[in-house]
Amino acid sequence: MNNNGLRVLLVGAAGVFGRRLAERLTVEPDITVILAGRTRRRLDALRRELGVTAEIRLLDRESISAADLRDTGAAIVIDAAGPFRDSGSRLVEAAIDAGLHYIDLADGRAFVSNIRCYGAAAQRAGVAVIAGASSTPALSNAVLDRLVEGWTRIDTVRVAISPGNRAPRGKSVVQSILSWAGQPVRVFREGGWTRAPGWGTSRKMEFPGVGTRLVSLCETPDLDLLAERYQPRVAAEFLAGLELAVLHRGLALAGLAVQWGWLRSLAPFAGPARFLASLLAPFGGDRGGMVVEAAGQDASGKPVIARWSLAAAGGRGPYVPTLAALALVRRIRDGGLAFRGASPCAGLLTLEDFRRDFERLEVKTQTEFTRPPTPIFEQVLGPCFALLPPATQAIHRPDPALILDGTADVDGAESWTGRLMARLMGFPGQARGVPLRVVIEARPDGTESWSRVYPDRVMRSVMARSDPTAGTVEEHFGNIRFRLLLDANEDGLTLTPTAAWWRAVRLPLWLMPRITASERAKDDLHLFDVAITLPLVGRLVHYRGHVHLFRQRLAGDLETVLAQALMVQDAL
Repeated sequence: MNNNGLRVLLVGAAGVFGRRLAERLTVEPDITVILAGRTRRRLDALRRELGVTAEIRLLDRESISAADLRDTGAAIVIDAAGPFRDSGSRLVEAAIDAGLHYIDLADGRAFVSNIRCYGAAAQRAGVAVIAGASSTPALSNAVLDRLVEGWTRIDTVRVAISPGNRAPRGKSVVQSILSWAGQPVRVFREGGWTRAPGWGTSRKMEFPGVGTRLVSLCETPDLDLLAERYQPRVAAEFLAGLELAVLHRGLALAGLAVQWGWLRSLAPFAGPARFLASLLAPFGGDRGGMVVEAAGQDASGKPVIARWSLAAAGGRGPYVPTLAALALVRRIRDGGLAFRGASPCAGLLTLEDFRRDFERLEVKTQTEFTRPPTPIFEQVLGPCFALLPPATQAIHRPDPALILDGTADVDGAESWTGRLMARLMGFPGQARGVPLRVVIEARPDGTESWSRVYPDRVMRSVMARSDPTAGTVEEHFGNIRFRLLLDANEDGLTLTPTAAWWRAVRLPLWLMPRITASERAKDDLHLFDVAITLPLVGRLVHYRGHVHLFRQRLAGDLETVLAQALMVQDAL
């Protein structure tokens, strides 16, 4: 290690991420690392493990002063300790007062957002104060900056991370996750801000080079920064998952205790959670992955879906969250960071800043730009699609996403069993003349996501091709799947169910829900009428109304009503 270079004080050096950052910083040219923390024994062990003669400082970030920092002779302080959700500001303020650049690996949403309040003080001191130098938001935003460069419209941006089951789980990381699991998380979804349970509804996602994993809503700084920096029309989401489905679903179930008010937080159970995870450590693997997706229109105005993925094997995944801090230190050392002030680490680094470390760690990345597939209804109907009224054709051609608004009348279920089943399936309740928002998204896998936002809930389904030669599509409402026969003419479209399944079990005709569904057009309005009944139960829902193409985001009272509708659904 060079003892005459740029001096970097690494707080939390003996932690899960700190030790990995120290491992690289100690071999970087013209950099001198000072290993800092609260426990001498752990720091001594780290120094022996690294095989270096690094200086050690015993420091507590909650009581540190500017004089303490000046005494180290450091030019940069890096906070890799965590957890940052409940962290104080003493280390940040001490760094500014001492004239040191400050970098942290924070993933606490409020902490990273609030870092901007130190902007004026940091500028006066001539230093850079940067929060969130980690996979989120630093790497995720560097990737998106590359993916959407020059685009004329952005509809959706999504980021997902799933570590391997054998990745180390530090106490601060587990505490952070448990602190928001089951809590209402503010997220931009379906064209507006709403709240949804942290680690709530799970979905499957393909991680190239890793496999298919379950992912759920995760509270990170990116939930704010993605919406702020890219201004998507439809959604800005950050998802995370665990390799083992039993752990992932177990955490989701535990989160229900918070949603239902039985527990205030899962954070006090960090110890038992880590113990349980350690028992299952022999299962699963060490492959972790990350996916960044964007959909919109490219520089030529054509629909496009972009996807970047990362796969890390051989236990290299935990190094990835440290690479942004490493890149920032290099920039400061080389005079390549002109920024002075305080900011989240979004837009300060480029994907090129990570390239050589990806190569060194043998982390595999790939980027794909694809055109959305031919819309499902157009594929299935073939030449008959052209018979449909223009408004109906437009609605079934998401490019790659559509937002529509209008009004609807709803007749709810007639019996208590019907109301229970309708709620489980996400069907709306009794209402007249209510505002309605419909969001349709074309997915990279060729399916379409449909969300119908009513005042008392959100009805979501996934549309997929069934058998184009037979003129059928399949619509999935959770575990229920319908096969629908399409019939198109100049007046509109009718959809008739021919089969239904619960999971993989085909329902007999006497149990199959009865559906009457039609779509028509009147001028520039798209009219719909859908009735669903169940044998022995009766009506589950009958909704009808109209929507039209949504060109600009709703404002005023209607947007408030729709936001409240989303909150009601997430609370159910």
